[in-house]
Amino acid sequence: MLMMRKLIVLATAPAYQRRGLGSMLLKHVLQMADKEGRVAYIEATDAGYPLYLRLGWKQIDIVELDLSKFGGKRTSSNRVMLREAQRTL
Repeated sequence: MLMMRKLIVLATAPAYQRRGLGSMLLKHVLQMADKEGRVAYIEATDAGYPLYLRLGWKQIDIVELDLSKFGGKRTSSNRVMLREAQRTL
């Protein structure tokens, strides 16, 4: 039976961004995925996209959401990304 694990949101408060905290948290989660041989999926914001690229994620699609349907004034885009399990020694 395939068991799915979910991390719903991973974010770093703006005052603490660009200090390696997001990378540290994400690496911990990815180590668990690698150990179990799991593919990881994420919908990346513009802010997180460079980090995910550095950690081996590949963009496979883009999701656009018209925020005006929810009272917003713009369209939001997230990059759909996958990361294959990395071989652990």
